[in-house]
This record gives sequence, C-alpha cells and structure tokens, in this order.
Amino acid sequence: SISPVKTNKDIKEAVELSIDTFFDWNGMPQNARTSVIKSQISFFVNKYGISDGPSNKQAVLLIAKEGEKLVGCASVSSSPYCDLRSPNRLISAVKSLLDSWQGTSQSDKGNIRDGQSLVPVMANVGVAREARRRGIGEMLAAECEAVAAAWGYDEIALSVWKTNLPAQKLYSKVGYSLLWDDVMGNQIVVSDGKVYPCKKVELHVMTKPLPQRGLEARVVKN
Repeated sequence: SISPVKTNKDIKEAVELSIDTFFDWNGMPQNARTSVIKSQISFFVNKYGISDGPSNKQAVLLIAKEGEKLVGCASVSSSPYCDLRSPNRLISAVKSLLDSWQGTSQSDKGNIRDGQSLVPVMANVGVAREARRRGIGEMLAAECEAVAAAWGYDEIALSVWKTNLPAQKLYSKVGYSLLWDDVMGNQIVVSDGKVYPCKKVELHVMTKPLPQRGLEARVVKN
C-alpha cells in the first residue's frame, strides 16, 4: 500500500531507505551514515512533517509498505521557477531540488518572486533492494503524479543523475521525456562524518504531462 507519511517513525525509515538507495556506505565510518540520517530527518520533518490540522502546503512524502515493512518512498513538492523551457532555467524548480541536501528548501510559496510559477517536482524515489522489480517504483511515480494533478498542475518534473541509467529507463517507461541533459548539480560527499555537497555531477531533467489541467494560472503576483 502507498500513503503519505503518518508518523515520525515513517519519516525516519524513509530517510534511511532513501540514503541507502543513493549512497554506498561500504568502508565508510558508521558516524558518517548517522550524521546524514540526522540531518535529513530534520530536513524531511521540516518539509514533509506531520500536520495536526488542515494545511495548504504542497509537499508530500509518500511511502510504500508491505505489511508493516517500508519498502519504498518518493516525494512531490511544488517549487518556484520562471519557465522550464526558458534560457533562465537555472533558477527553475528543478535546480531548487539541489538545495535540499544543503538544508534549504524553496517549496514555500513565500519564496516566489514576481513572474514566477510553481511546478511539482518528484524526488527522493527509492525502493528497498529486496523489493525491486515488483513495480513499486512505478506505483510511487503514479501516486506522485496523482497528487500533483490533484493540486491542479498539468506537468511534473524530476532530475536524475546522468549515470543513473536504471532510473532513467524507469522514468522513460512511465512516460517521462528528456528536457535538458546538460544541467550541473551537486552530489553529496561524506567525509569525517560530515556532509558536503561539493562534487559536481551531470543531471538529466525530465518532464511528463499530467492528464488533468489546472483550473487557474499559477503565475504569482506579489
């Protein structure tokens, strides 16, 4: 089953699964992984945390479970951008994803400037190794798209490392098309138990149209 996180325990388990999906900890000191988990739990709680009441926050962390065991996660959040297809794309929503590992987030609508819009961005997609090849990644992507469509958007975006061919294959299979293939981003480097977003990597940015078009323009005028 797939659902939004309901407890802080869910968030912790999602963080652990996410970082173990993206990083190989073999040969690394235990305190390095512990440090990353701690910093990411703080970030996830701040961005996707449990709300006691109604909220218009467009940021959701989804988890997939088999029984009581968490086997997958993915997030979708709205971020400000000017135009995904404009020359000013470096200030786009997809670039704002790269800030997440540095403890900053631009999903808050208060950070939008005149003339900017919002776009939903899917991220943090991870599936436990023992649960792969069961379609869980596809189901998580579909649920993220459903959330974005319910928010009223007609397109969703994501970024993926150029070297992550399995992920690119999955996204292409479920309908995503390459938008840019020359974006530079930061890959996390862990040293002495600390996190450094200092290794430059090439990213592919992919988008997919959503079946439900928004009912109102999302250009913001402050």
